[in-house]
Amino acid sequence: MSHREYICTKDGSTQFNTGKQSSLHLHIQKAILLSLEAKKLISKQQRVQCAEILERQQR
Repeated sequence: MSHREYICTKDGSTQFNTGKQSSLHLHIQKAILLSLEAKKLISKQQRVQCAEILERQQR
């Protein structure tokens, strides 16, 4: 997963691109999966399978 930075400017005129918003949502979901794996709540295989499902749903 590549490193991406998201900056909130809070100027009221910020319009999110649905593509960027979707990308952010996917990265948050993958981060949650990595966190669950780190806590030994899911296996690596489960994380990979879930990530694949999430990527397919985004397309």
